[in-house]
Amino acid sequence: MSELDKMLANLNKQYGKPVINQANKIIYPSIQRLSTRSVSLNCELGGGIPFGRITMIVANESAGKTTLVLHMIAEAQAQEKRVVFIDAEGTFDCEWAKLIGVNLDKLTIAIPDNGEQAIDILETVVRSNECGLVVLDSVASLMPKAELDISMEESPEKLGNKAQLLNRAVRRLTSALNEINEMGERNKTAIVLLNQFREKIGIAYGNPETVCGGKGIKFASSIILELRKGEWIEEEKNGEKIKIGQQIKFKTSKNKTFSPLRTGSTYLFFDGTNKGKLDIAQEIYNYSKLLGLIKIEGQMAYIDDKKLRGQDNAIQYLRDNIKTQKKLEKEIYRMYLKIDKKEEIDASK
Repeated sequence: MSELDKMLANLNKQYGKPVINQANKIIYPSIQRLSTRSVSLNCELGGGIPFGRITMIVANESAGKTTLVLHMIAEAQAQEKRVVFIDAEGTFDCEWAKLIGVNLDKLTIAIPDNGEQAIDILETVVRSNECGLVVLDSVASLMPKAELDISMEESPEKLGNKAQLLNRAVRRLTSALNEINEMGERNKTAIVLLNQFREKIGIAYGNPETVCGGKGIKFASSIILELRKGEWIEEEKNGEKIKIGQQIKFKTSKNKTFSPLRTGSTYLFFDGTNKGKLDIAQEIYNYSKLLGLIKIEGQMAYIDDKKLRGQDNAIQYLRDNIKTQKKLEKEIYRMYLKIDKKEEIDASK
């Protein structure tokens, strides 16, 4: 054993855990993921959001951020994982969550008084390494205590209070996720931060959009998922067209776990018979058509040896036949992501 090896061994003994080791012994584990329940999002994210990493979801108002996260929470609970929701906005809708499939009896909700308190709760939950998913809704709502302690007539003590708060927070969270236990295992908590777009002042050319919290939060996030509102989903009722849902366009502007800059769309119903659901059947149809899993000849689609006229009829057939839907979904993941089983998208139960 060389002198350096002895020194490194002494450091491990001092730390009480194998912080330093050969790469083949302390190699980073394969990325385990949590399904978003959207086939399109799963495909373009690489299988879902990763455990042990920070994912930031950014969008304007009413673009489906919280609803999408509720689907992730329901999926995590289905895998019997502990979930903590930090409601900095104070707007959590229990009825909407139940409609989506969230088990409120197994969901822990924290309502912090200020930004520092929210970060303390978040860090404590992550360091416990007993939580599968922790959500902060939202970064834009965090109020530093320094701004709460002064009146509205006074100016804040210094500019960038929130950015400094978030920069400290993400450094602490990164440290928490990098912790290695005595068994040499890293933290497996999935962190989801919801954020909003803002606009820079005085920008005449180029994109004026930015996000709350400064640049530190961008660097710390392994995935930055941008959501945009798309076209409306309408149905005719009593001779009048009523909006029952919306297309949600997305872009992975950063992804350190899969190919970045992927785009796609998912469809969310906020009314009607499918209220609270994602239109997975339409996503499966689109990807099956792309991969040749569904044969298309002119206006005809062939599914399960059935001849269906038009896209709407084909999608409705998939909605009515869950078994066919699941079979195609499995094939999509196998061909698009080179995954043999859908279950491999999710973390081990």
